[in-house]
Amino acid sequence: MAQLTTIEKVKLTANPTTAGTSTNPGGVPAPVEGDPTWSFDGANDSNMTLEPLPGTLECWLISGDTPGTATVKVEADADLGEGVETISQVEPVTVTAARAAGMNVLSGAPVIK
Repeated sequence: MAQLTTIEKVKLTANPTTAGTSTNPGGVPAPVEGDPTWSFDGANDSNMTLEPLPGTLECWLISGDTPGTATVKVEADADLGEGVETISQVEPVTVTAARAAGMNVLSGAPVIK
């Protein structure tokens, strides 16, 4: 689960892997065809945005201005030939309010009293 505050962004990376078999436990990195597709699966009550990085398996998830939750969905084509075999994964995301951790006193310019 990705967690960030209203002043942060986080890079998400799709990690396609092989399926397990009786002789192979799976989980070995595997290629996909083209760039993955990134979207929100359902509600996005924090107004987050996604900025995919072309030519990579990565995407910036940028928090919105309000706390909330969403589910990010990534899809890719696992068939490296002419066909399409879509694989997908979802990732829950939580955005919390950024908290103050310190304080400064700022003074303005003097004025006549």
